[in-house]
Amino acid sequence: ARGGSDKTVYTPRYGNWFAEQVSKPGRATPDGQAVVRDAIEILGDERAPLNIDVGGVGTSPVDIAKMFQIEVVPLNGANASGGVDKATKKLRFFNMRAEWHWRLREALDPQSGQDLAIPPDPQLRADLAAPRYEYTARGIKIEDKDEIKERIKRSPDKGESLIYAHAQPTSVQAVIASPILFSAGAIQMPHNPQYVTPLSGRG
Repeated sequence: ARGGSDKTVYTPRYGNWFAEQVSKPGRATPDGQAVVRDAIEILGDERAPLNIDVGGVGTSPVDIAKMFQIEVVPLNGANASGGVDKATKKLRFFNMRAEWHWRLREALDPQSGQDLAIPPDPQLRADLAAPRYEYTARGIKIEDKDEIKERIKRSPDKGESLIYAHAQPTSVQAVIASPILFSAGAIQMPHNPQYVTPLSGRG
């Protein structure tokens, strides 16, 4: 986003329940101050931690959020991953971006028992199904965002926002994503049947 053609998407998360996403045009979030302003407006009185993709929106929103005493988790998808897949416990990941994509894929498998509930949004579903992956010497590699945009002729902003909202950073990482997303930590929302639409993992 940051004034560009991509959208800034806010994804509220309450445990395994993901609320309806809020999308803002890139021109509406030209800088870190605008990004944090919108996050505060959406959060209201709930000062939940913010997961932010520093590779997309940069570190400015992190610094500004800290000024408002908001807990921030900066996410950098380019960082190295030390994880392995859950099925074989052998497959490694090219970077943290690949691991976060894969972790959501695993969590959306009905057999995982995680029972994720995501908004019934056709564009979100399409975004989550769009990325391709390949096996490399360094591990599973997810298609670059620019390549996805070129292939599907738009930016998969909603999908990426949800992936980063679901991301669990390692102890040495902070989290902030492009698009912007935030997690409401351990707060539990009432059961809402319209959102109970887990997707199968994509091969």
